[in-house]
Amino acid sequence: VHCTKLFNNIGCVYFEMKKYDKAMKTWQRALELCNDENEDYASWTACILDQASIMNNMAYLLIKFRLFDDATDLIDSSFELQRIIPEFNNQIMNIATLSTMGFIYYQTKQHKASFDTYKACVQLQENTTQHNERDKADVLTKMAANCKKMKDHEKRVLILRCI
Repeated sequence: VHCTKLFNNIGCVYFEMKKYDKAMKTWQRALELCNDENEDYASWTACILDQASIMNNMAYLLIKFRLFDDATDLIDSSFELQRIIPEFNNQIMNIATLSTMGFIYYQTKQHKASFDTYKACVQLQENTTQHNERDKADVLTKMAANCKKMKDHEKRVLILRCI
């Protein structure tokens, strides 16, 4: 599990350095390091959640290259992995996954779906202390951008007043 986390983090560093090919290869290697032969439930759970996190990172990279269908497939897989673990309730990871999906919807001009997805992010943010007002303002700004695209100016004004 530690090697998987290490490779995931190295992939993130490559991404930040704009070495996208190396980032993708590193994340693919991280996924290969995940195995189903974990000795105990805690290790198995950590491996599943690592895979979900890696898939989110890979999806974000694919979005940069406008490969929205492939990114959507990875996000869907990430959600499925998160659902495998009954007691899993990591709202930060859920918010990150939803936010990525909201961005994909926005980029593919599915503004209602994007708005609804970001709305779910705001609702999750309200239930966690790990997000601050700036995080919420960022999501509300994205919701307002969707309202602008949908020409729902009244709702847009209401949202902007919350920021």
